[in-house]
Amino acid sequence: MHKKISKFEPVIWYPGIIGFGKKMYKTKSGIEGEIPILAFAPRQSKFSLYLGTDFPEKKEYLDRLGKYKLGVGCVYVNKLEDIDLTVLEEILKKIIEKE
Repeated sequence: MHKKISKFEPVIWYPGIIGFGKKMYKTKSGIEGEIPILAFAPRQSKFSLYLGTDFPEKKEYLDRLGKYKLGVGCVYVNKLEDIDLTVLEEILKKIIEKE
């Protein structure tokens, strides 16, 4: 789904994080770096979906996503059956549009 939506080839970013595309970021303290536009990590106990890009309707989409835990820049999902994949696809498309 990430590859289809982003049109980028998957790249391993960190141990176990699969990213699609890349963008530059700069923190308020001046730290700069590169991060993937879309990413996920299939962990042993849960999936991490990296959805760091904000957009106005993000909370509304997350409210419809299903069962998850919210992290700082990601959403933790125990199993894909716990979420609505159609809503996830809509979120990923919004992130790509924003970038």
